[in-house]
Amino acid sequence: MIGKRNVGQSLKTILFIQIFLLALLLTGLLSAFSLYSFKQLLMRELGRARVDVLKQIGERIETIHSSAETVSNLYYYDETLGNMIHDYEEGRKNPDELKGYLDYLESRYRLALEREDFDYFIALRLENGFEYTSPSGGNYDFSIPERTIWYSNMLKAQGRIWWSKTYRRNREEGADSVLSAARTIRDRETGKQIGTLFVVVPESILSKTYRNVLTDYNNIYILNEDGVILSHRDKKMVGINFYNMERFERFFGPDSYARVSKSGNPMFLINSYNSNLKYTIVEETPYEIIMSPLGQVYRTLVIIFAVCILAAGVLSMWVTRHVVQPLNLLCDSMKSMQEGDLEVKCSANGFLEVKQLSDGFSGMMDTTKQLIKDVEQKQEQKRRAELDFLQSQINPHFIYNTLFNIKCMAAMNRLQEVEDMISTFGKLLENTLNTSREMVTLADEAAALEEYVHLLKYRYNNRFEVIYNISEETRGCKIPKLTLQPIVENAIFHGIEPREEEGTIIINSWMKDQLLTIQVIDDGIGMKPETVAGLLAKNVPSKGKRRHIGLSNINERLKLFFGENYGIKVESEEEIGTTVTIRIPAAEEEDV
Repeated sequence: MIGKRNVGQSLKTILFIQIFLLALLLTGLLSAFSLYSFKQLLMRELGRARVDVLKQIGERIETIHSSAETVSNLYYYDETLGNMIHDYEEGRKNPDELKGYLDYLESRYRLALEREDFDYFIALRLENGFEYTSPSGGNYDFSIPERTIWYSNMLKAQGRIWWSKTYRRNREEGADSVLSAARTIRDRETGKQIGTLFVVVPESILSKTYRNVLTDYNNIYILNEDGVILSHRDKKMVGINFYNMERFERFFGPDSYARVSKSGNPMFLINSYNSNLKYTIVEETPYEIIMSPLGQVYRTLVIIFAVCILAAGVLSMWVTRHVVQPLNLLCDSMKSMQEGDLEVKCSANGFLEVKQLSDGFSGMMDTTKQLIKDVEQKQEQKRRAELDFLQSQINPHFIYNTLFNIKCMAAMNRLQEVEDMISTFGKLLENTLNTSREMVTLADEAAALEEYVHLLKYRYNNRFEVIYNISEETRGCKIPKLTLQPIVENAIFHGIEPREEEGTIIINSWMKDQLLTIQVIDDGIGMKPETVAGLLAKNVPSKGKRRHIGLSNINERLKLFFGENYGIKVESEEEIGTTVTIRIPAAEEEDV
């Protein structure tokens, strides 16, 4: 007894230390890996999301450019304006007449192009000294852009629109910044350059494109291809040549995100390149702001780690106590278990008796008990496996098609309908993924089907109608769950969807001689006889055969539940429609 106790105590200590250290190591590794994975996931998902936001800003700037170029073209190709400028050059028109017509064009085009996200004014300067600025342009100084390199490039562009970098409207203190879509004007008859047309856009219009995504912490600015800041939250930064764009693109790449150091402070930098404008939109956010959600993760992991260590200690003590306890109860019970008493309970504690447990108890349990269990459950296991396999085919198919419908609505930006669809889809998932019941009443099945049809009507804009003729005597009859939905789904996708006209699906049910009959009738395009003949065949390849899988699946499920004499019958005629008939025993809820 003393020897046994010493061995037991030694084993207990060894097991306790080993189990505790292993649990400690695994918990530490799991915590570190979880923290690292969450950090990487946070950066990746946030980076992608912010790149998408910057892309949207770029698209808004494209719209501003397009609008400004439209205004420029309206003035440039206005024949009356061209003639008046020519007449003015020849002395046949005075300045007031030309300015009056320009004011007329200003009021006309501004009314047509008025938008909250776009504003502009026109500046026109002729070689003979004539200058005009729209009333909204205020005191515009023509000499400021004339001293820039881009202005020289614009003069060489032969009348093409040339976008400037940002510059001051005039030389007054506090003057706002603008940028221009400029082009030269040439005489219609001689082709000689006679002036310059500016469509001037305030920098504040650019800043509106990203104002709603600014916070107290981040900065967003827009760079042209030369690295000049065109727009910035800090107006003092506007017009500064901030980056060497060749090095910037080589280091970061387009549409990317990275952690950088700026003035010794870690920053999260995201950029999006607009190839049409050759603009780069950049966002900077302090790295600690981006990683602020990690604080809660840290605290959670510390709590989990502490709980795991405590649990590891308790588990180690429990395991070692039970391993080193004597196995006397097991030894006393082995004879009874060998005689067939499989319900006897024994507490195996200790180390020396483990071999005895392995050689006697485990061997006997692994043979006798398992053989008996296999004989008793063989048929039930086979039936359950087949049903589970068939059910696993239906659920992913159903979820995929439903999510596809919601995706289509989201792509059309119909957000209210998407919200309603997601709510309905949640109810459907709650019903579909509830595996506690294999059988449901026909009334419940029809109610779930109505939810699914409600989703599909959003996608198809009510192109079809489903009529439910469920007789009162059949509403309580039990059928396998998800029997009607794939059939109606096939009728919509393969029968009604290919038609240009609206369609109708009729669901009838009746009971006769204790036989429940359900019909799903559609007035779709129908099928060829050879297609109908293969619908209920087993093992049809899945590629491109969604309808075949659904109907054969349902047919097999019905036969597993009710026998080979029951199932599905399909009748179809091209351009007329399809009828799917289900015949099963009429079983009420209390009979199942």
